Amino acid sequence: MTVMPKETEIGASWAVDLGANGEIQRRHCPIIVENLSHPGLMLVEILCENKGIFLEIANNLRGLGLTILKGVMEVRNENIWGRFVVE
Repeated sequence: MTVMPKETEIGASWAVDLGANGEIQRRHCPIIVENLSHPGLMLVEILCENKGIFLEIANNLRGLGLTILKGVMEVRNENIWGRFVVE
């Protein structure tokens, strides 16, 4: 797996190349991370395949050393999204 930063006007975005059977493929990763107006806070939105994965994502965010200030699930276009405000 190769992670490549791409500088933007408001921060950094990331593209991930995932290998499958020896080939590198570009895939869309269903995650959105953005800085909030309050310093040190970020909004993390992740597409959840089912309701049970929400807690798994929360545990992974905590494992990265992030503190979850708020976490909610919402339905958008028939998809379930987990939204977390973290610091």
